[in-house]
Amino acid sequence: MPDLQRMTDLEQRMLDDLRWGSEAAEVQNNPDHYGKLAAVHNKRLLGVGTDRRALAEQAAKEVGVHWQEIVVVIVHRPGPWEIPVDMDTHFQETA
Repeated sequence: MPDLQRMTDLEQRMLDDLRWGSEAAEVQNNPDHYGKLAAVHNKRLLGVGTDRRALAEQAAKEVGVHWQEIVVVIVHRPGPWEIPVDMDTHFQETA
């Protein structure tokens, strides 16, 4: 079995950004964002759009990092078939 390695600071920040962007009301509950992509860095919404690469590049310029360090999440349009789930609670209950 391979040795598990601790995440780098960059990996941990990107994971935190992914979780935040997937759950944050300011990202997920804005009707103007539905069906689009949202760029997140350090738990901050940097932009919303439909072109992932362009969105990541613009956000990266704004904060001065490489575009691959920007987390881009999908903002789903809520509907009767989709119930919002708190990721941490969901995974704790199903473990």
